[in-house]
Amino acid sequence: MAGRSRMFPNIAVNTKPLTREQKFVLAVRSSVSPYAIVGSGISAGISQARDTYTGYGQGAEGYFKRFGATMGFVATYNMLGTFAIASMLHEDPRYFVQNDPSFRKSVRYALTRVAVTRMDNGNDGVNWAGLLAPLGASAVMNTYVPADSQGVGDTFSRWGIALAIQAGTNVLKEYWPRINKKLRLPDVGIAPGTVDTTPPQTPPPQPKQQ
Repeated sequence: MAGRSRMFPNIAVNTKPLTREQKFVLAVRSSVSPYAIVGSGISAGISQARDTYTGYGQGAEGYFKRFGATMGFVATYNMLGTFAIASMLHEDPRYFVQNDPSFRKSVRYALTRVAVTRMDNGNDGVNWAGLLAPLGASAVMNTYVPADSQGVGDTFSRWGIALAIQAGTNVLKEYWPRINKKLRLPDVGIAPGTVDTTPPQTPPPQPKQQ
């Protein structure tokens, strides 16, 4: 995974399938990436402003409890989705940026990637990892958030928010290589248009020798 993005480690830099070990490493890197840390910080601030997770209270202590809870959600999500489910179902947990899409096609592609993913064999399939991992992480979150934020309703509410954030993040990932290149940001990433995401073609059957 040389040349991977520091901000978004799961942006694909090639189409070679990942091994189980590589998916585990990707899950770890994604859990501690700048995006995960900054995103968790922003989420904690919004939660504090809205007084979500009331049991955490306010002030610095309340903020860092919310920050830790969000980081815990991110880590659980990655271990379940990027590693466990993707490994079991042979899904590729990386995001494959389109080569040169129009804005409309780019957004449509990014949104569909919430439910559709590239499989290890190069074909498209249902993104079970992306759909089930945030639900699992939301359920696990009930074990450490305040009692006022536990329950079925809270679990599915967090799941819906996570899917919406995932869709928005996909749009950002779609343009991140171009943003990175244009602004010359201190990030190592794939240059736009250098990964061929076309599924491998099955060679036609050869005629039997007589």
